[in-house]
Amino acid sequence: MNELQTTRTPEVIAGEIRALTATMLTNIVEIGRRMCEAKEILPHGEFGKWISEQTGYSSSTANNFMKLYKE
Repeated sequence: MNELQTTRTPEVIAGEIRALTATMLTNIVEIGRRMCEAKEILPHGEFGKWISEQTGYSSSTANNFMKLYKE
């Protein structure tokens, strides 16, 4: 069977990377929104532990995500 192959160029790959980056940034901002929401609900001082145990993210990553959401 003869399969059609499309030539992947650096320009095509770059376009795919840009599209994926846009989606990734949208998701990170939405994660930051949800982290802010959880932080408001959790008792004072519990957020860092919750982030680590429930999401696997570090506190610094969570802070970066929340900062992106707020901006």
